[in-house]
Amino acid sequence: MKEAKDVKKEIVRQYDENPKDWCVHAGRDVRGYYDLVVAHGTTAWIIKEEQINPMKFVGFGAKTKRQNLEPLIEGIPNTFGIRSVSEKCMSELADALEGKKSVKDILTKIINSNPVKSHEVDGPLVFQGPISYSSKSIPSISEGQRRLDFKLRTELESLLNRKYPQVLRPYI
Repeated sequence: MKEAKDVKKEIVRQYDENPKDWCVHAGRDVRGYYDLVVAHGTTAWIIKEEQINPMKFVGFGAKTKRQNLEPLIEGIPNTFGIRSVSEKCMSELADALEGKKSVKDILTKIINSNPVKSHEVDGPLVFQGPISYSSKSIPSISEGQRRLDFKLRTELESLLNRKYPQVLRPYI
């Protein structure tokens, strides 16, 4: 288990090595903490975080085998990525918003384009995603995942109690 910011750095590094075939799923657990599942190849990461303020999240994450989470992420398309949007495509989007073209067709075109490494973005606009989101908590699919979820939540609550008690308790 590592701090969420370190896990995210590892994910970005691996994304930049190979930006194809990623999937991302987000949700909230029963206590309202943010859960993020990121999968690529045979690897997956689970991150549990809380928002401290509009600019800061804190939390913990862990790397696991994708097969441990396959029932959870099956059906989520491996299309997550960073995509440059050209000026021509931006113009088509503007036309679509005015009703001259189909927004769905333009977005499908963007999503079907190849994702690029973060330092290769060259368009005036960037599309990041898609991310599958569930308003329900991410279901535990195995005893091992339940233990990991409990450990992540316990560490997060311990950190919040020590450094950010205002997040857990109402104040006047």
